Amino acid sequence: MLTFLLLIGTLFGALAGLSAFLITWSEYEKHQFTRQRLWRESLSMAVFAFAFFLLVTLIIGYVFSHDVITR
Repeated sequence: MLTFLLLIGTLFGALAGLSAFLITWSEYEKHQFTRQRLWRESLSMAVFAFAFFLLVTLIIGYVFSHDVITR
């Protein structure tokens, strides 16, 4: 079960990270940030989105697999 959740979390996390990167890049480019700052800000948002979705997937999997809701 944990392997499946890691796979799903990684997949959706990667999609979320890519989306966050592209959105952040597009928005910050409008404000004429330097190339280095564009990369730094976009990558930090991508990593945050990836980690968030991976963590949420693992927490939801834990909750549903251990019946924490019904206790």
